[in-house]
Amino acid sequence: MREIQETPGQVTFKSAWRDYFKGYFDFTGRTTRTGYWWAMLILMIVWFMPFFALLFAQAAKVQLKMNGALVLYIIVIGLLGVLTFIPTLALSVRRYRDAGLTGRI
Repeated sequence: MREIQETPGQVTFKSAWRDYFKGYFDFTGRTTRTGYWWAMLILMIVWFMPFFALLFAQAAKVQLKMNGALVLYIIVIGLLGVLTFIPTLALSVRRYRDAGLTGRI
């Protein structure tokens, strides 16, 4: 694990995503506004994909019973939540601290 020290004007889409996962347990570094919002945009896209898949399945009148596809869908959502919870928390704490807040939740 490395400490995240983003500097303004040097954060790109790729570096924000890389820093998001490399700073998995780093609650002490720095995160710029740009780095924070790039990471949030990526997370929104990643999180909305499974929900849109379910929405389109419902719109197509697909009967969702407790079969293998629905169980797989639930497992994917659960894994996505587990994998993104701590880095999102760390990213938010770093950003709150940079914005002048305490960073305590």
